[in-house]
Amino acid sequence: MKFIFSISALLLLIIVPFKIMHAQAVGIGTSTPAASAILDVTSTTQGFLPPRLNNTQRNAIPQPATGLTIYNSTTNTLQYFNGSSWVSADSSGSSNTAANGNGISFVYGMDSNTNPGGYGYAVNQSGNWVSQVLPYINQGYKDTFSTKQVVLFGMDTNTNPGGYAFGFQQDGTWVQRVLPYLNQGYKATASNNQIVVYGMDSNTNPGGYAFAFTKDNTWVQKVLPYINQGYKAVASNSQIVVYGMDTNTNPGGKAFGLHTNGTWVEQTLPYVNQGYKATVSNNQILVFGMDTNTNPGGKAFAFTANGTWVEQTLPYVNQGYKSSNTKN
Repeated sequence: MKFIFSISALLLLIIVPFKIMHAQAVGIGTSTPAASAILDVTSTTQGFLPPRLNNTQRNAIPQPATGLTIYNSTTNTLQYFNGSSWVSADSSGSSNTAANGNGISFVYGMDSNTNPGGYGYAVNQSGNWVSQVLPYINQGYKDTFSTKQVVLFGMDTNTNPGGYAFGFQQDGTWVQRVLPYLNQGYKATASNNQIVVYGMDSNTNPGGYAFAFTKDNTWVQKVLPYINQGYKAVASNSQIVVYGMDTNTNPGGKAFGLHTNGTWVEQTLPYVNQGYKATVSNNQILVFGMDTNTNPGGKAFAFTANGTWVEQTLPYVNQGYKSSNTKN
């Protein structure tokens, strides 16, 4: 009899809290969770860490639920499943977006259901609206802008792998650029008068592309050699540098500077086991790094205002190098 009573008490201890948990909000770090939330996580010293999956692991999830959220370690983005495809959390998706590019007002959006595709509308320097039809892409469009330009860009990973970029100048013309498929997607950065859309494919056709929308209203392509750490980009007022390092197959790296005249200038980066960082002034960009093991010391490469790379050897320092800049 005592045994039966003990089992019954144990079941009550398990079942009753379980029912309560399903009847009200659950709080972690708070005793008063918000009533509208099924789970309220509260902290001033820690963040929420979602599951981290690469593209292959993500795509292996059977029948993902709409709203399922992960951190994609391949693209380094927070993504959710919208019911038909995985979408980056910073993607515009099928919603409408408006912005002002320091001189260009524009609005754009995409329809993913009734009439797949979308539209972009920008106001030129004469105060007239100029429209652009946006082909359908399942990841939606993003935007970036300089002082006199805007670029809308995005990629379709399912029905027609690849994407599009549309550049708009204050003179009122849209210029299209087809984007080859890249399994890590595209990113963008901008100087005052040029914009670069860039990305890398690490599987099907290792390497990548950078597409510069120049002040001359043209797209200039640059093929990016494969590097296993991917590429980063940094911009000064007038220049842009895309750079990265490969630590395995072909130790070393590459830096590509986009000069104000719209030309790409390449610089080979010697291998450094701590990788490279970058800093900018108004008119120059500096890429630097240090090696503490195989060849103690480091290198710094400056992309100057006249469009040339200038190298400087850095003697070994056991605390590494930092950087700073002036405004002029």
